[in-house]
Amino acid sequence: MKLEALERYLNSFGKQVVNRAKGNLQKAKGGDTALEKSITFTVTEDKGVLSVKFKMAAYGKFVDKGVSGTEKERSFKDYKGNTLKSPFGYKKSKGHSQPPTKALDKWIVKKGIAPRDAKGKFMSRKSIKF
Repeated sequence: MKLEALERYLNSFGKQVVNRAKGNLQKAKGGDTALEKSITFTVTEDKGVLSVKFKMAAYGKFVDKGVSGTEKERSFKDYKGNTLKSPFGYKKSKGHSQPPTKALDKWIVKKGIAPRDAKGKFMSRKSIKF
């Protein structure tokens, strides 16, 4: 009987945490995002021990804790209210500060961007990646 009551409590707790997380995302990013839809929880039992497991899309940790840029540091508050520096960030590579062109190439193709010169002749994507 005690296990059932604890399971009901943990389900209630899980719903509350998920609802708050989704509410925070709605305030920050607007509603109906893929990340918001990915946030779930489950209550599991193993050998008489109950636990709550929360899941979200992998990139949620970057949204949650922020990503420091090359010039600005991001921070977040932990569950105790302490402000901590984000563990994620961009780094300037030697002499370069732009993203890898391979990633841009995929985006250019996906968006259907086709560069043309002044005469209307197609150019290589390589020229607009930079």
